[in-house]
Amino acid sequence: MCVSRLSCGLLLVSVLVPLGTLCAAGQMSAGLRHGGEGTRECVYYNINYETEKTNQSGVERCEAEEDKHSHCFSSWRNESGSIELLKRGCWLDDFNCYNRQECVVTEESPQVFFCCCEGNFCNENFTYLPDRSRPVIRARPGGTGPLHLLIYCLLLVITLLVGLLVTVWLYQHRKPPYGHRDVSEDPGPPSASPLLALKPLQLLEVKARGRFGCVWKAQVLNEFVAVKIFPIQNKESWQNERDVFLTPGMRHENILRFLGAERRGQQRGTHLEAELWLITEFHEKGSLSDFLKGNAVSWTELCLITESMARVDEYLLPFEVVVGQHPTLEDLQEVVVHKKMRPTIKEVWLKHNGLAQFCETVEDCWDHDAEARLSAGCVEERIAQIRRHASIQGPPTLPSPW
Repeated sequence: MCVSRLSCGLLLVSVLVPLGTLCAAGQMSAGLRHGGEGTRECVYYNINYETEKTNQSGVERCEAEEDKHSHCFSSWRNESGSIELLKRGCWLDDFNCYNRQECVVTEESPQVFFCCCEGNFCNENFTYLPDRSRPVIRARPGGTGPLHLLIYCLLLVITLLVGLLVTVWLYQHRKPPYGHRDVSEDPGPPSASPLLALKPLQLLEVKARGRFGCVWKAQVLNEFVAVKIFPIQNKESWQNERDVFLTPGMRHENILRFLGAERRGQQRGTHLEAELWLITEFHEKGSLSDFLKGNAVSWTELCLITESMARVDEYLLPFEVVVGQHPTLEDLQEVVVHKKMRPTIKEVWLKHNGLAQFCETVEDCWDHDAEARLSAGCVEERIAQIRRHASIQGPPTLPSPW
């Protein structure tokens, strides 16, 4: 009976002890897995042991908090294939380290490699295995890339062009001093009279206005002159008249005396306008055409006017009645040479004793045969003869010219 009870007790002990051992092992395993009061040991290393005043290497025991995990870690650099170990040791609870039995880095090319794991001395060996399945995130190209360099160059060129345009615009719109003569664009002709060198030239009053400009009466010292002023947009008309005055052989007592041409700046409020001037001698009664429109001439005056006109050398007068005020050379050739047209003389003039002689002289001047035409000297002699004859017998009564 006792043997039987002893056998039963031994059997019970033999059953309970293994069960208790298994339960304790299970509790210890759970405690280690969830932190508990268990400890882990990790390989320790510190590259900054001197400044931090710690050991350089050894074994570090990890004291886990309740319900917390403890891990081992390693960190290092890899520069040109040379591995530099930075630190090793215990790591606090980190879900990225759960269930990692080996210390493996999967991040693509980090500056500092870091891995953590669970298990005693699991950080003794570490491995770099980048995850090729994840997309590679590359850093943005720096500001020194080809595209940025091209943009910088374009901005620089645009800035230089804008600066150049602004400089040109400011130069063209600069304000020269009043009365300044701009000779950079067109210096113009040399002055035909010393009057241009005498300053100042004072504008007195407007005498006439036309399509291309206006005529002023002006004064230089004690002498009156006529100034025809053209706006800058009528530069071509100014040049044409200037060139006519400068034609060789144009100096004659019966032709308006040319004094000079100038380019000037005239102040209009706050704006400075360029003007083109033609300066000639001044005649108080205006042109011959204007004078004849408002005044009747005597026979003696008519002879003097005609005689002075005949004294002009061989100047070609315009065929204005037929071809207008601005004929071309082809127009004149067609009318005068090919059609042999001549101006019509009024019948009333031909019936007048004095004017008939003038008309005959005019017709002899435009004879179709060039050899038969009168020269300027012959015309002057005829007019002088008509004037002398009129002074002896008395001037005839002039008919109406219209």
